[in-house]
Amino acid sequence: LLHGAPAPRRRTAATAFDVAFLNLAGEITPGAIVQALDRRGSGSLCFYGLPGTGKTAFAEVLAEALDRELVARQASDLVSPYVGATEQNLARLFRDADPATTVLLLDEVDSFLSDRTQARHSWERTQVNELLQQMERYPGIFIAATNLMSGIDTAALRRFDFKLHFRALTPAQRLHLFAREALGDGQAEVPELLARHLRSLDTLTPGDFATVCRQRALLGEALTPEQFLRRLMMECRMKQGEGQQAA
Repeated sequence: LLHGAPAPRRRTAATAFDVAFLNLAGEITPGAIVQALDRRGSGSLCFYGLPGTGKTAFAEVLAEALDRELVARQASDLVSPYVGATEQNLARLFRDADPATTVLLLDEVDSFLSDRTQARHSWERTQVNELLQQMERYPGIFIAATNLMSGIDTAALRRFDFKLHFRALTPAQRLHLFAREALGDGQAEVPELLARHLRSLDTLTPGDFATVCRQRALLGEALTPEQFLRRLMMECRMKQGEGQQAA
């Protein structure tokens, strides 16, 4: 706002976020991460995984738990077509953030941390160098989020204290979230036929549930559990189609 730019706009969440629906690889729990950051007051984290798995939502919860403001920026906020301007924007981002009162989130970080050995232009390397230097010097809490972990510079990976893999929902999480959103009661028992289909949707994420809930709200529909499930299956099929096209 001080520089005349509007505050970043955020869409109202279609579903209530709950850390119970995070599926993090490894043994580090969300609670342990909050405690570690609260104790040290600083740290660098890399959140990676499928879209819709809760990376940005967890960053918001993390900032709230630490009683800090979340300062979130995307690649489009910082990338410039002018030589050297992107590096200046990155430097300004870290310089303007108060390390004592904020959590700094940089989304789509793969745009800045691509493997320097594969770079074809000098500016690709200087952007990586600038971000790495800023990360090393920053005394606060920095979170980098990406959907694409492959291709990130190996030197960058070493600089993160925690690398958290956000995975799709487990079968038990799918059933619980379906009961909450489609049946209206998180403790309700999902009929076996529907449960069988849900267990087969290995790429299902909280973001898919949010998409169906937005559709329901926009259309003013009262979806039956069967209709809700069909919408979820359609979201999963679309993701599989995208993966095949990318391959």
